[in-house]
Amino acid sequence: MSDNESNALKDYAKFAIYFLPCLGAVAFTSTFLVPRFEMLLTSARPDGDLPPVLSTLIGTFEFFICYFYFVIPPLILAFIFAELRSGTWKRFRGRVLGTLRFIFVFSTLLALLILATTSLAFLPLLVDDNPTKQQAEQDGADQPAAAVDSKSE
Repeated sequence: MSDNESNALKDYAKFAIYFLPCLGAVAFTSTFLVPRFEMLLTSARPDGDLPPVLSTLIGTFEFFICYFYFVIPPLILAFIFAELRSGTWKRFRGRVLGTLRFIFVFSTLLALLILATTSLAFLPLLVDDNPTKQQAEQDGADQPAAAVDSKSE
C-alpha cells in the first residue's frame, strides 16, 4: 500500500470514527426523543406554541427523519468521486474531512444541548408542585355531586 493510500485510509477512518456515532445519536434522538419532547412541550405550554429555536431544531430533526437518504448517500458519493477524479482532493482531503468532523460533532452536541436545556426549562410546567391546588380542584368537582345527593334525600 502506498503512502497516499494509507493516508486516505487513515483520513476516512478518522472521519468514520467521529461521523458514525454522531449519525447514530441524531438518528436515535430524531426517532425516539424528539417526538416525545414535542408532545410534552406542546401540551405544557398554554398556547401550544414552541419557542422558535426549539421549533427550528425539531423541524431539522424531522427533515433528517424524512430525507436522510438525500443527505448521506450523496455525501459518500461526493467523497468517492473526489477521490477517483480530483487531483487536488488528495492534498486537501485531511483538512476537509477534519472540518466536516468538527461540524458534525459540534452540531450534534449543540442539538442535544438545546434539547436538554429546553427540557430543563419546561420542567416546572410539566411537574405540578402544588398538591393542595390539585386536591382543591378534586374537592370542588366532588362537591356538586354531594350537594345533589343531599338535596334528593
